[in-house]
Amino acid sequence: METFGRIVSVTIDGALFESPPFTIELDLPFDSGSDADVNNIKIYNLSDQTISRITKDKYVVVQAGYEGDVGTVALGTIEDVSTKWQGVDKITTLLVGDGTSSWLTARVNKSWRQGVKASEIARDIIGMLGLSVGRIELPNDTAYPSGRTLTMGAKTALEELARDAGARLHVTRQAVYMVPPSRYETVGVVLSAETGLLDSPEPVSKPEGGYKLRTLLQHRITTDAMVEIRNRTANGEFRVVSGRHRSTAKEHVTEMVVVPV
Repeated sequence: METFGRIVSVTIDGALFESPPFTIELDLPFDSGSDADVNNIKIYNLSDQTISRITKDKYVVVQAGYEGDVGTVALGTIEDVSTKWQGVDKITTLLVGDGTSSWLTARVNKSWRQGVKASEIARDIIGMLGLSVGRIELPNDTAYPSGRTLTMGAKTALEELARDAGARLHVTRQAVYMVPPSRYETVGVVLSAETGLLDSPEPVSKPEGGYKLRTLLQHRITTDAMVEIRNRTANGEFRVVSGRHRSTAKEHVTEMVVVPV
């Protein structure tokens, strides 16, 4: 496992914590479902004064990678923070939601004009949430001849619009995506033994035709990223369905499940 040159940084409300010198562990999931992701971050042996400043709702940016190739792997706000002793180490654990607070609690109570399209309603709701629009590309941008009234949770409203439009809905890095089920983003990542692929891809039963694999941590990989795999087991272009970035003393990796594009 390659550990030389690994970099992790966590910025909390403008305060920067880097590894090294701090010991920082990451478990950052991502997937194509409509539930927002919750990230787990552990920082070792902070002072009591520093811990007192790390509080709920503070904004967090996590960057990771290797020297010369570092990028953002998670964004969000602190949902919970706790500190516990483990032997001689004092470990502060942050649960950081990717827009989860507004995603789960915000409500919509609004009527739209006759003929309004699903994409316009979606943009309005996303604006209410305080999240950004990642991409809205609807297979069927449904028009509502009689207008549309929505009185429900914002997440539920967007899920209904996505179903009407035949789109897939997910939140990634504080941005909302409503895209065709097979949509992918080209990120320029080639995975092979020479570029950090750690094991041969392993076939999975779900999704059909999918594989799971591990590579040295690659910050460009997230939901819907298109990666090129060069391996005897799987060879060609694949879309990332789900995965996680993990960093501990023993590993600094990206795990993922992919399907052919």
